[in-house]
Amino acid sequence: MWVTKQITAGSINREALVWFKHRGWIPISWLLSLANVGAVWFAAQPAEPWHATAHAVLGVLFGLGAQRLSARRQALKTGGAGADRPADVATIRAEVAELREGQYETMKRVEQGVEAIAIELERVGEGQRFLTKVLGEPHRDLESGSRAPQAEPRPVLRRPPPDEEV
Repeated sequence: MWVTKQITAGSINREALVWFKHRGWIPISWLLSLANVGAVWFAAQPAEPWHATAHAVLGVLFGLGAQRLSARRQALKTGGAGADRPADVATIRAEVAELREGQYETMKRVEQGVEAIAIELERVGEGQRFLTKVLGEPHRDLESGSRAPQAEPRPVLRRPPPDEEV
């Protein structure tokens, strides 16, 4: 009863695979939806807004479920008109192989891009280290490559505090 399989000419009937797809669930879900919509009124009478809201939400969910089950059943009856289904496993395998090849090429391009960015970042880092080293050293004469002579330190003149006399 839970899972039934009907095998006809080597193919499995998709409608009969799962018990939940049974046609009896459609009226059951409609009845549950209507019962919950009716329960909203009874829950609202004693001024229980959360209780009424819960029944309203359940009513909507059961209604949506009933619509989905009906639509799925209708699609199975018509054979999925307009649905593009591969006829055999070989077709599916070929499509999967094409997708994998496309993903491989994309990943290869991403990998090359990441490597190029890493190289450029290393160059920027080297430039920063060089500038930090150059700016951290004492002043150099750029033409001769030797250090410029240090200037004599200037004496610092100190002002007396305002309360002292000069």
